[in-house]
Amino acid sequence: MAENSLKKHIVFVCTGNMCRSPMAEGIFKYLSQSRSELICESAGVAAYQGFPASVNAILVAKKYGIDLSYHLSRCVTSSLVEKADYVFVMTTQHLNILNEHFPEHSKKIFLLKDFSGVEDDTFNLNVEDPIGGDLEDYEKCFLELEKLIKGVLEKL
Repeated sequence: MAENSLKKHIVFVCTGNMCRSPMAEGIFKYLSQSRSELICESAGVAAYQGFPASVNAILVAKKYGIDLSYHLSRCVTSSLVEKADYVFVMTTQHLNILNEHFPEHSKKIFLLKDFSGVEDDTFNLNVEDPIGGDLEDYEKCFLELEKLIKGVLEKL
């Protein structure tokens, strides 16, 4: 059996791959450092190739010891979805887009909030986009992602 078949490949998807999914990727990698079987990437449903994470995402992640300065945005592709074991999306709109474009992989595409099992008193299944917001908005999003990703890691 190939070593790679023992790995679990996780992909986080948002819209532009500049705020939520890069923060989710960074948090996931940070929290799963001791779990070498987990591989993580991120992408966007409407991302332009090669843009850095947003300045506020980089600043907030840095505050919590996570470096996003390496990140370059990219669009989700069929090969990325195909090699993934789990694809976690931020909104119901992202879920619908991926299920429409990749129906053969719908069994591995999940709303992050739904899969995590973390209770949410807002009744909102979406992780809201902080783009255009201030540092406080980004930190709120970051902390929400951290909580949800802890829930995901308990299930993997």
